[in-house]
Amino acid sequence: MTKLTDDKVPSYRLHKASGQAIVTLNGQDSPLGKFKPADSKAEYNRRIAEWISAGRRRPAFKADLSIAELIARYRVHCESYYRHPDGTPTDEADITREELFRFLCGPAEIETYDTVERWPHESAMQGSYYLAMELPALSGEGEFSPLNELLSRFNANSEQDRSLLLAMAFTLVWGGLPGNRPAFVFTSQHGRGTGKTTTAEVLSSIVGGCIGINPKDREDRIFSRLLSEQGRAIECHH
Repeated sequence: MTKLTDDKVPSYRLHKASGQAIVTLNGQDSPLGKFKPADSKAEYNRRIAEWISAGRRRPAFKADLSIAELIARYRVHCESYYRHPDGTPTDEADITREELFRFLCGPAEIETYDTVERWPHESAMQGSYYLAMELPALSGEGEFSPLNELLSRFNANSEQDRSLLLAMAFTLVWGGLPGNRPAFVFTSQHGRGTGKTTTAEVLSSIVGGCIGINPKDREDRIFSRLLSEQGRAIECHH
């Protein structure tokens, strides 16, 4: 790094990747706004003056910055940054001090939640915050046609068994209280290889998958898996 003499100051430069004007103070780049407009030049002069006043060092961070000072600085930034190529301000800079103040202060009452849920429930569980997710549009005829198509691929032994598979699918997104969801047991008269495990895994994939539990495992190992990061993120266990 080139060391500046006492009669020189860091230069006003163009950051080509962003089109912003910058100045490098003590090895750290500081953005100044759009390159060449008068506002960024004024910001450059202000930064250099602060730098010289601080003994040719970056001014120390002011931890007790007031909201009024923050608003004033942000307004200066908006007025220089949000401009058209011809230098006229854009609509994005058109925000009043009162609007910015309300945004910074936030709502009078902050809502709190007990859990954060990745998947939707019907009805929504009280005290849960649901992460935003875009559900795919339904295709085919009938409200549940995609689900019915999925269930038709399973080897249900009777119409009653198919209804139980449908009930399991609905249970995965039911917003009932913890401990109230029923358990579903898959059996077959034909032994292994009939798709019992696959059915459970495919249905649970609707809500992010499942975690397998062997009843022969020690209790401490089961609890360890259930309380692991993976286990807490999984809706289903088999």
